Amino acid sequence: MLDDQIKFYRRKKEKFFKLYAGKYIVIKNFTVIGAYDSHTEAYSETVKSHQVGTFIIKAIIERDNID
Repeated sequence: MLDDQIKFYRRKKEKFFKLYAGKYIVIKNFTVIGAYDSHTEAYSETVKSHQVGTFIIKAIIERDNID
């Protein structure tokens, strides 16, 4: 399941960069469910309402290195 989320991210990474540059995004069920200023904030806020292992967090930091 998470592999599919990573593939989804890779297909959409250019769009995500345009929308969320400099943020950490949380992806679940092929949807961005949050955008945060730090990985810690993304994780701590997301686990309040979503089970660990059901989402991924990706840093949208540099256009050339957004894998």
